[in-house]
Amino acid sequence: MAAAFTTSYTSSASTTSIAGPLMTAFTPPDHCNNVVKSSCVLSTPYSYTSIGTSLSYSYGDPVTSCAYVERDLSCGSDGQATRDSACFPDNNGGGSGTLLFSPGTGCPGQWEMKSEVILSSKTTAVCCPSGYEEHTDYASCTSVISYTDGTAPAVSCSSGGNTVFDLLTYSTYTSAYDASSTSIYTSIYSTYRIVWAQRILVAYPTTSASDGRVTPLGEPTSTNNPEGGSAVPTPKPDDKSGLGAGAIAGIVVGVVGALLLVGAFFFWRRRQQKHHHAPIPKSSPTGEHDALPEFVATSGTSTGPAQMTAANSNGLFQPQPELRSPR
Repeated sequence: MAAAFTTSYTSSASTTSIAGPLMTAFTPPDHCNNVVKSSCVLSTPYSYTSIGTSLSYSYGDPVTSCAYVERDLSCGSDGQATRDSACFPDNNGGGSGTLLFSPGTGCPGQWEMKSEVILSSKTTAVCCPSGYEEHTDYASCTSVISYTDGTAPAVSCSSGGNTVFDLLTYSTYTSAYDASSTSIYTSIYSTYRIVWAQRILVAYPTTSASDGRVTPLGEPTSTNNPEGGSAVPTPKPDDKSGLGAGAIAGIVVGVVGALLLVGAFFFWRRRQQKHHHAPIPKSSPTGEHDALPEFVATSGTSTGPAQMTAANSNGLFQPQPELRSPR
């Protein structure tokens, strides 16, 4: 069971308890909104009468007097109000002092950010329950009690951990300064003027340990470089930068046309080179003399087809000397 909580109103330098991360949504139960009388003690009222040197005491019935009224409390079996861990994220309501959640995405449900501070180089939100304000002197939140028809709703703890309705009311005090005077002074005051609540702190993730700038968790802006270098921006699908579809199509058509022209030019040039350096026909096989030139002797008689031999190893053919008949 959590200890009774009364220290949050004693000093602005309240201790801070690390409560872990706050990365998921949290909404407190309905009973956390109840105004509960706290730091209660049981006392017996008494009065005395002095007659000469003798004193006469009279005692009344025991009554319970409470120092504060708070929210986020539950009743213990001893009849004392304690801070209810169920009223805080991840059941971190035990103990005393200010709860610090780090890292966190923001104030939990039914809580509101009232200010920002820098703690350990991190931007930290100061959160109070909805309808409450941050107290300027104490590390707490407060709400002014609105007395409708002289009363305000509240509960108190009874033995066994039960809660009972215990309305807050105005008290009336009347005094007469002089018995002979007809003037009577009456003042109306309330025992409880404000409801106290424990504040919580939420430290946001930051892009830099020195500047405390906040990076929303649900909207990543970069992708970690696996080599440990600088972050690489992640492009969004709806980015409007770059060329349009029409411009890209025109560039593609132009490139294809240029490639076709270059290919046609090289094809034409190759054909021209083939015509200019046409290969010399090979010699006919043995017995086929129709491809060889026919030489005539000086005597006027045909000597038959003259054989041609290669003059050089370069493949060109030259005719043999003329054949002459013996004289």
